[in-house]
Amino acid sequence: LMTKPKLAVLDEPASGLDVLHAYHVRQIIKQYVKSQGVSVLLSSHNMLEVEYLCNRVALVNKGKIAVEGEPSELKTRYDSANLEEVFAKVIGYA
Repeated sequence: LMTKPKLAVLDEPASGLDVLHAYHVRQIIKQYVKSQGVSVLLSSHNMLEVEYLCNRVALVNKGKIAVEGEPSELKTRYDSANLEEVFAKVIGYA
């Protein structure tokens, strides 16, 4: 990140970390985005992490975008408490 990119691509940035280190990584990402104005493309299975870090999301199922939008808008549209519930409803699991 020393080159100050306009886009940072992060694939499961906190995967495999304990709770405290995952929290620290998320804080660094959030602070870096705010201070440097960088955009982040985040790939993650952790919907709570996605909700915390992202202001727009695309939920992917079977290699295709199933739904996209702001987390709060998707939760309202699908009457869900979190993005995990949204995903379950979108793919017909819930």
